[in-house]
Amino acid sequence: MIVRRIIFFTLVLSLCPFPALAGQPLAPSDSDTLWKSSGQYDQMACDPNGNFYLVKGPTLIKFSPSGDSLYSWSDPESGRISRVDAQNPFRIMVYHSDFNRIRLLNNRLAPLSPPTEVDELGIPNPLALCSSRQGGIWIFDGNELTIKYFDPHYQQALTSAPCSLGTQPTRGQMSLLERADRLYLHIPDQEILVFDLFGNLIRKLSLRAASLDVFESKLVMASDNRVILWKDAVTPALTLAEMSTQPVLQSLKCRNNLLIRLADRVLLLRAK
Repeated sequence: MIVRRIIFFTLVLSLCPFPALAGQPLAPSDSDTLWKSSGQYDQMACDPNGNFYLVKGPTLIKFSPSGDSLYSWSDPESGRISRVDAQNPFRIMVYHSDFNRIRLLNNRLAPLSPPTEVDELGIPNPLALCSSRQGGIWIFDGNELTIKYFDPHYQQALTSAPCSLGTQPTRGQMSLLERADRLYLHIPDQEILVFDLFGNLIRKLSLRAASLDVFESKLVMASDNRVILWKDAVTPALTLAEMSTQPVLQSLKCRNNLLIRLADRVLLLRAK
């Protein structure tokens, strides 16, 4: 019996990047909250160093891991910011859907180059975008329903086979993420498509989640008023955090902590 218990707890801890959260979900309290900001935010992102980024309209703000405001950037003429990818903190991708335009910023949120017009890449209807650790950009083409890779010089280098989707999504609804050797296409509250970095579909996951993040091949998802960690179909999902009433709009793994966006505030929660 003792051996079985030891094996059970070893398995539970190995599945969870926040070991202290493996047993009980984190119910936020003042002692759990490292940082918070009231108000509505449109998007958020984290980089591998633990810095996080909040978007409000056309403005992007960078915060340190402890929540100190570091830099801000805005280009009102390009409209609101629809997507931020900070996986490379020295080459942050910002997408403006109103003008179908990409900007690349350095770690101080200064532009690295003039804006790139996605229309000129031959994609007038991109449904999702993300940056690649190779320095290029992944784009999901809404007209062809294919994923295309553009190298750092914006030359098209790869195109996937057309994707079969259960519904016709609209711009801004979906998201793309590159993590390790996988690419994830997330259709909120419907499914997740997983590809290799050659654009080959590996599997489809029928998981209903409002947002998706990936940490060490495990999925961190906002689902109703909870943040859950999902490993595979045979392993029970773990609840990492649970809000009392409000739905979680977006959740990110930010180093060893959780960044959570609600309708009226953003919380950075401690992993005990």
